[in-house]
Amino acid sequence: MNISLLTREDIPSLERIEKQSFSTPWGEKFFLEELENKNSVFFIARSGREVLGYAGMSNILGEGFISRVAVDESARKRGVATALFEALDDYAFKNGMSYITLEVRAGNSAAISLYEKSGYKRFGLRKRFYTNPVEDALIYTKYYTEGSKYEDIGN
Repeated sequence: MNISLLTREDIPSLERIEKQSFSTPWGEKFFLEELENKNSVFFIARSGREVLGYAGMSNILGEGFISRVAVDESARKRGVATALFEALDDYAFKNGMSYITLEVRAGNSAAISLYEKSGYKRFGLRKRFYTNPVEDALIYTKYYTEGSKYEDIGN
C-alpha cells in the first residue's frame, strides 16, 4: 500500500467511495475546491493504481480538523484507515500542529474503535448533528503539543 497526496485523477475514485460510505456523498466540485485550498490536505491510499481510501483535513493556524475519512468497501479491515491516520499524524507533527479533531456518528463503532486506537480521546457531543438519519456526533481530539489539556468525558 502506498500513501500519496490527492490529485485530480483520483477524484472519480473518491466519488465512488463516497457513494459507498456516506448518505450524503461529496462530489467532484468539493474535491476540486479542496485541491485548491492551501489549508487542506488529502491523503490517498492505493494499491498499484487502485484507490483504496482517503483522509482529508484542514490545517487552520496549527489546528487540524478532519473533514472526511473513507475506505472502499472491498478494502476495509485491511489497515487502510490506520495507514491514513498515520499519514495525518506525520503531517501534524511536521507542520507543528497542536491537535486534530473530528466528529463521528455516535453509532459508528468501527470508526470510534479506530480513532481510539489511533490515540484520539472523546471530549464532546453534538446532539442531532447528522441527518439522513438523524444522529448525535461524538467529538474526538488528539493533541500533539506537550502540556495540551483536554477533558476526557469517557464513553
